[in-house]
Amino acid sequence: IWDGTLIGPDSFEDKLIGTYWIASADWTNIGTVEVTAYDCLNLMDDDLDFEQTSGKIFDYLKLIELKTEAVLGMTQAEVEALPNGTKTISPAEDSGLKTYRDLLAKLAQLVGGFGYAKRDGTFAIKPFNNTSVIDIPLNRRKKNAVYSDFTTRFDNLSYTDSETGDQIVIGDPMGSG
Repeated sequence: IWDGTLIGPDSFEDKLIGTYWIASADWTNIGTVEVTAYDCLNLMDDDLDFEQTSGKIFDYLKLIELKTEAVLGMTQAEVEALPNGTKTISPAEDSGLKTYRDLLAKLAQLVGGFGYAKRDGTFAIKPFNNTSVIDIPLNRRKKNAVYSDFTTRFDNLSYTDSETGDQIVIGDPMGSG
C-alpha cells in the first residue's frame, strides 16, 4: 500500500506504507473506503508444527519461512550480527509456543528485539536501540486516513489491475470525498 500526501495544490508525494493482502474493501456510509488487510505476520498464525529440536536463530527463521510461506527479509550475516545471533538454541516442547508468530516473537526476544513485517512484505527482527528510523514533521503527517489494527479508512484509493495494467481510482484524488 502506497500512501499519498498532498504537498502542494496539485502535487502528491507517495510513500510505501507496506505490503498487505487485502481481505475486504467496502464503502462506508460516510463515503470512505474501509479496507481490511493483513501483513505477512498473519501467515504465521498457523499452529506450530516442527521437529527441529536445536539450531541457530537463522535456522529457525528459515523454518518459519518454509512452514508459513512468509519470506525472511534478512540475510544469515544480518541475523548472526544480532546479539546471541550465533548461539545454538533448543526450544522446550512445553515453552508455551503455539504458533509460528509466537516462535518469531521468542527468537526476537532472545536477540533483544522484536519481529516485524517490513514494508516490502518480508519479515525480520529489529533489535531495540535508540535510533529513530524515520522523522515525519507535523505538517507532513497523514490527516485523511485512520490507521488501526488491520482496518484503515481512506477518502480515495488507486490500484493497478495486475491483469490489464490499468490504474483504477476510487473516490476523489483530492480527498474531498
